[in-house]
Amino acid sequence: MCRLVKALYGHPESGGHWEAHLEKAVAAIGGEPVENHPSSFHFAESKMFLTVYVDDLLLAGPDGGHDKIWDGLKKQKIALEDAESLERFLGRTHITTTAPTTNNIT
Repeated sequence: MCRLVKALYGHPESGGHWEAHLEKAVAAIGGEPVENHPSSFHFAESKMFLTVYVDDLLLAGPDGGHDKIWDGLKKQKIALEDAESLERFLGRTHITTTAPTTNNIT
């Protein structure tokens, strides 16, 4: 037997432990859960909105508010990689355009 420093990939309880750890960190920096929207958090003071899907975090809000949230999470021992362009989220490439679409979706 040995003490684990990191969760074993695929362990049935690792997702729940990660979720509890992240929720505690978000609450510590002022994030409030959004009712009826699991894994979504609102920061009233900075008007920021955080959505979490496993280990992908998407932060939206006014310019200038992002660094405070990211820095706060890092201080709560959440290891974060550098933020990426919104084009890449959830392992997919998203394209934003202002060009009119020719698709008529009804």
